[in-house]
Amino acid sequence: MVKKFIIVTLIVLTIILIGCKPGETSSDSLDNASIIGGSDVETTNENLPEGQCLPQWKCVSSTYKAFQSEDCSFGEKTECKLGCEDGKCHLPATCERKFACKNTRDKGLQVEDCSWVGVIQCEWGCSENACNPEPEPSNVTTSTVNETEEVIPKATVYSVKQGESISLSAGGTEHNISIYIIETGKARLNVDQYKTEWLEEGGNATFSTGITIYIKEILFQPYDGGQRSVGFTTE
Repeated sequence: MVKKFIIVTLIVLTIILIGCKPGETSSDSLDNASIIGGSDVETTNENLPEGQCLPQWKCVSSTYKAFQSEDCSFGEKTECKLGCEDGKCHLPATCERKFACKNTRDKGLQVEDCSWVGVIQCEWGCSENACNPEPEPSNVTTSTVNETEEVIPKATVYSVKQGESISLSAGGTEHNISIYIIETGKARLNVDQYKTEWLEEGGNATFSTGITIYIKEILFQPYDGGQRSVGFTTE
């Protein structure tokens, strides 16, 4: 009787071992592994079961992002003032506050929001964050020298911010200048009691009060608290 019981037990164990081969994994286990990220299969919303999503931040518009939960619902939206891309808000530009060359000709103070104030034109050009000194006179003499040659003075670049007004003298008269409206790449100015048409960088406007405005720079940052100013010279 004991011998018969041992034989039956061995047969049952053999069947169990054959039915559970090492290394086999049920389809349910494989699906669960891909959902939690425990397998080498890349997990995306496309290969998840219906009604289930990968928890992550997503851009719900060009200026907002929101967190998508496992049930595919979105939480409270977060505003991206500089725009949203790949589930992340763009960060504002930051610069070190310092005097520097704005280009090969002009020098000014660059502030934290990367805008420029107090820009002046360097007569001999700008390099290494400073106006270049007057070059040494040449040893070569010329036979003709125009002693009455006109010396063109450096033009001062003024900067006016939106909501502010500056007063300056031109043609022997004081003028009040402010921004009437500003958009990306263009602006309209208030000059005394007059308003200009839309002006772009390089544009100009002349008034009967004896002043001409030349637009040098238009800075417009579209988010709240962004820098909005117009740089110009006068004649």
